[in-house]
Amino acid sequence: MDGIHDLGGQGFGPVDVDEPKEVFHEAWEGRVWGIVKAHLPEPEQAFREAFRVLRSGGRMAFTVWAAPKQGEGFGIVLGAITEHEVPDPSLPPAPPYFRFADAAETHRVFASAGFIASATSIVPQFWRHSTPDEVFAAFSEGAVRATAMLRAQPPDRQQAIRRIVRREVEQLGANGEYVIPVPAALSWARKP
Repeated sequence: MDGIHDLGGQGFGPVDVDEPKEVFHEAWEGRVWGIVKAHLPEPEQAFREAFRVLRSGGRMAFTVWAAPKQGEGFGIVLGAITEHEVPDPSLPPAPPYFRFADAAETHRVFASAGFIASATSIVPQFWRHSTPDEVFAAFSEGAVRATAMLRAQPPDRQQAIRRIVRREVEQLGANGEYVIPVPAALSWARKP
């Protein structure tokens, strides 16, 4: 899988997470991933590999998008999709979108890999846009699963979804700017 990079050694280098072989040979003090766990084909394997390469006392941390809520970026768009979508059976099955935003599930997976002292915190972050249409554009062009769901819709359904997203984003506007909450869940744990 492209896009996963190691942060140690001589700088950045791609890591093929689809290969089960050991890819790291040195002990590390920490591993950090940003908004990536939902895209790994076998996330438990990534947790085990991180545990293997960390030194005792080393830490692993990652972020994922927080579970959707009304009035927040993912809640606005996924709510509109749910309301108007025509399910497309040609879309491949996908892992639960917000699996690792759930602190209990994240703790369970950390613990099963051997980690201790896990915790999850919601980190506020915001997208700032100059028009209410930019949120729909962001999801229709760069949100992986949501993009596939949107592109699978007939044009009339896409327009209905776009109108709902625009209407909800307009409520978040002030002084010519639209500030959309898109919180992340930050989780971390330590190797004993």
